[in-house]
Amino acid sequence: MVKVSQLLIGLLVCLTIHLQAQDDVVKIDTELVSVPATVLDRNGKFVGGLERSNFSIFENGIQQEIVLFNAVDEPFTVMVLDTSGSMKSFMPLLADAASEFVRQLRPNDKVFAVKFSDQIESIFPVTRVADLKPSFKLIPKSREGETNL
Repeated sequence: MVKVSQLLIGLLVCLTIHLQAQDDVVKIDTELVSVPATVLDRNGKFVGGLERSNFSIFENGIQQEIVLFNAVDEPFTVMVLDTSGSMKSFMPLLADAASEFVRQLRPNDKVFAVKFSDQIESIFPVTRVADLKPSFKLIPKSREGETNL
């Protein structure tokens, strides 16, 4: 599992470097416009199960046809948390924020969490939110290591 985690982080770093290095401008003539949307209720919780008929798109006051509609109801979240020595004083805040983030997910959402300092460690494997123990600890303690990416 550690090898998979290292591979994921390596790929993310390489992708970021690659995207920053791209200077070419690509122009595409299309009439299809992508409109990503996330719907939250009054309490800030994700609302799933929506269909094309639940949405209306307007441009300059004129309703537009929704040609293609894709709903993603079961997100997969990867949390990568820095637990290096430089974060030591922020550990309680980081732990609370990460735990609150997971509490905002829906029961069938899947989450995978890793922490890193001078080593990468899995906090827990790919898990449905409903299967996490209510008292799980995302970050047991900080390490004294440096941040090695």
